[in-house]
Amino acid sequence: MIRRESIIPSNLVIYGIGHAVVDAACAGVLFSILNEQGVSVTVMAYLFLIYNLLAFGLQLILGFVVDILKAPRLAALLGIIITGISTVIFLPLPVAAVIFAGVGNALFHVGGGIISLNLTPRKATAPGIFVAPGALGLMAGILLGKSGHFTAWPFLLVMAVLSVIIFLVPKPAMYRQESKSAESREFKFEYILYLVLFVIAIRSLGGLAIVFPWKSDVNLLVMLTLCVALGKGLGGFAADRFGWTPIAVGSLAISIPLLILGVNIPVIGMMGMLLFNITMPVTLTMVSNMIPGRPGTAFGLTCLALVLGILPAFTEINSRLNNSIFTITVISISVVALYLGLRYYHKVQPESGQKIDILSRIGLKIKSEEREERG
Repeated sequence: MIRRESIIPSNLVIYGIGHAVVDAACAGVLFSILNEQGVSVTVMAYLFLIYNLLAFGLQLILGFVVDILKAPRLAALLGIIITGISTVIFLPLPVAAVIFAGVGNALFHVGGGIISLNLTPRKATAPGIFVAPGALGLMAGILLGKSGHFTAWPFLLVMAVLSVIIFLVPKPAMYRQESKSAESREFKFEYILYLVLFVIAIRSLGGLAIVFPWKSDVNLLVMLTLCVALGKGLGGFAADRFGWTPIAVGSLAISIPLLILGVNIPVIGMMGMLLFNITMPVTLTMVSNMIPGRPGTAFGLTCLALVLGILPAFTEINSRLNNSIFTITVISISVVALYLGLRYYHKVQPESGQKIDILSRIGLKIKSEEREERG
């Protein structure tokens, strides 16, 4: 049995690996159907739409239910099992496989997301590390599916091991009762929540507008994906260590010129994507902190905001997405909205997002004078 003092790193490892495996399996199923079934572009577009609606749209409903049942580990386990089924049936039953992949993905994300939000309560470090491997898994699944090398048995084997270990790893204290007394009469609490969700949505649209032609080179694609994962993984830690506002707002602002120049210069584009993704764990944790006791619902709300953010891509705006002025405008709006959201958020949640000694929570020693200096 894993010792209680190892609760944070052990949970991050198991759920981080699970995140990568589940996302890889789902992507592998989808792109294997496209590669091996010979379906038309129209049919495949509908299958992708069904998958995304289930994988992202269901998370709010599932998160609400899991919060009521207080069963995040069960949700994660069911997610792994259902995703595993999709890897077996994608050839004979492609539509059913897509449905299973979407539902399984949503369940695992909700379960793992709740666990991560409770590992470092009110802080962004653990959620950032949890979400980071997803980008790597997604890339691996796409490459396997497109190449025709996707097979079920390696995924089933890993998923079987994960399913056992999940219940051997002690979970953190869950669903703490937190006071809402921090809400201020001067600021409407729900308006701040809406503003943060708007930041997530507009950032989602901005990410869709970023197109790097050099991604066709597999080596560059792998390096870019590593930067995306690194941005999410280090974003929460850096924000907790040095403050949410300077890290989240500063990185997003600096990413704008890098993303524009990065269209033609891969290294600059990679740095821009790393900085662009740093804000993700911060906004996720902000939403969770504003809905105390409902981490699953919070996780689902952020996913809903992501979906709403890409909806304009299905309108006439789509023809204007691949435009530097559009990208600059959208991300600049996101920067301003994020700054305002954080400014008002700290008025109602003054104890969140400040510098903390987060390293001590994962068993690393810090000199006492450094601890005193950070307060």
